[in-house]
Amino acid sequence: MHIVAKSIEESAELIQPKGIINKGSYDNNAIIITQDKLNGSWSATSTIEDEICALFAQGEANISEYYIVDTANQYILLDTIQIDLKELAKLDHIDIKRFDKKVCKMSVNLLCNGHYVKHIHNIQE
Repeated sequence: MHIVAKSIEESAELIQPKGIINKGSYDNNAIIITQDKLNGSWSATSTIEDEICALFAQGEANISEYYIVDTANQYILLDTIQIDLKELAKLDHIDIKRFDKKVCKMSVNLLCNGHYVKHIHNIQE
């Protein structure tokens, strides 16, 4: 049996709103998705607090999908990447394996659904 609250204001609880992920380099308590344009690779780093990491590390895989879109038009989907937040919580850094290398070397934006942890799109050139 599960107990579910009758009224939940999801927008008040979400730290990362649905939409384009802000670009930056580092922040505490965040998921940092790094695009290495020179080498054509993606990686993810966690600076999430231990209490939140413990929640991600429980149960089955916790896959989050991110949409790689054109910088001029967010409705042009170029690629997608997936991050297992359970694995990221355990290791603090993972290399993302499945993606289009040509797209990775382009100037792009990342889109995500709303999330309870802040996200940052870090670009290395």
